[in-house]
Amino acid sequence: MQAARSLVSSVDECKENLSGIKHIMNMQEIQNKYKIEDIQSSVDVIAKNILKGNNLRAAFHYSNTNQNVLEFVDKFCTNLCDNDVQDVNRINWVDCKSPNKDNRGLHISMNIPVNFCAKVIPTVPYTDPDYPKLRVLSRFITSKYLHPIVREQNGAYGGGAMLTIDGIFNYYSYRDPNTRITMDVFDETTDWMSKNKDLVDDQNLFEAKLSILQQMDQPIAEHMKGVDMFLYGLSYDIWQTQRERVLAVKKEDLIEVCHKYLKMESWSGKCVIGADASHQIRKDNEIWETISGPQQ
Repeated sequence: MQAARSLVSSVDECKENLSGIKHIMNMQEIQNKYKIEDIQSSVDVIAKNILKGNNLRAAFHYSNTNQNVLEFVDKFCTNLCDNDVQDVNRINWVDCKSPNKDNRGLHISMNIPVNFCAKVIPTVPYTDPDYPKLRVLSRFITSKYLHPIVREQNGAYGGGAMLTIDGIFNYYSYRDPNTRITMDVFDETTDWMSKNKDLVDDQNLFEAKLSILQQMDQPIAEHMKGVDMFLYGLSYDIWQTQRERVLAVKKEDLIEVCHKYLKMESWSGKCVIGADASHQIRKDNEIWETISGPQQ
């Protein structure tokens, strides 16, 4: 899914290059082309430019019995600061590198017997009123549409839909022997919804909401407390508003946002990881790029 999201989001493109499959490929290329001494000298230069207190943001967890830890952390960060460099380097990936808004696909060719498939569609931010509707919709179509067809009928090990915190709607399947069929299932979500509105009843809506609420209300590990606020600026009040909006989602809302955001012509990115020939994956005028994936 990360590779697919990199086709529609500049931030996710950065993440893919730093921690995804492309990162692994880059590391293998560096290993093959350069000596360890050359790599070390480059890493030293990078460290001098990055490990400066001026450019760091950090969150620390500590218990009330270790109050003095704050003093040591503050001293550590202060010692990293370079007094000669006052400008803070903050890169806004959204502004500086807008993604191409063509519907694109990426085939990462790897010698594995089954495939991993993903389709992603940019939608709305976390605070948008439509976000909780899409969140509930993702659980509804997972249980009533994607799981029965992608797994039970077409033989994938699993499949479903989810909505990321930054509002990208993700379809996925894994260990999938029928790649093109699965992609068609993803594309035909709105058609299925039009033909199966009767499935959007009170019981199924309740189950979809319950699944989301269980996720929201699960205990938070100590080391994760405050992380959403630190990384995304999501306060408790924003979280509470989100919870209330999830509870308020109606049957009509699911049908509305499905047709509004998930129609076939919506801007999307697709990715397949596996050995299928590229011509078996492409459909109509879809633009696909094939690259050779990480090699063992």
